[in-house]
Amino acid sequence: MAATSVGLGESGQLPEERLRRRRGRLRPMNDPTQPTHRDSDDFRVGGREMTRIETFTDAAFAFALTLLVISLDPPTTMQSLSDTLVHVPGFLLGATLLMVFWNAHRRWSRRFGLDDSATTLLSCLLVFTVLLFVYPLRYMTSALSGFIASLTGLPVGPDIHSLGLAGQEDVNRMFVIYGVGFMAMSVSIVLLNVHAGGAVRAWA
Repeated sequence: MAATSVGLGESGQLPEERLRRRRGRLRPMNDPTQPTHRDSDDFRVGGREMTRIETFTDAAFAFALTLLVISLDPPTTMQSLSDTLVHVPGFLLGATLLMVFWNAHRRWSRRFGLDDSATTLLSCLLVFTVLLFVYPLRYMTSALSGFIASLTGLPVGPDIHSLGLAGQEDVNRMFVIYGVGFMAMSVSIVLLNVHAGGAVRAWA
């Protein structure tokens, strides 16, 4: 009985198994004993269960969507309803951009299923960037829809003059701030994929 427990840790797991758990939940891509599951792009799925960091990231994106909300107070008159509805196109544009990054993180989690320290750090970087990015995103989409409304005369955005854009310099500053946030979120997704690529090569 004592001989069979040689090499086992206190938890009864072999050192190799404990190492695999610490390195994350990514299964070896060339392991023939594992069932093969593929996504719509014929990419082998490595993580079929949601991790805590994925749940946390989903919650952060949901909270960011609430910060894009058109109005916290429901309209009580027809005029206030009309004033609220002109913000709908800008909200839809901002929500779509946020969903692009959410879907990128969702697909990454689905494909690789990593749950290690680097994944947590990079996912937190994405979350913090999203929560900061949502304010310049909302302002930029409001300005864009307001500019389209001023050109077309259609009620698809707020009055462009109400946004406080004094001139070309303010417009340039707005797009620089938006661009920095967009780039930071993109870099977070890229780094997650680079990290996952290294993990896949380590299993090969």
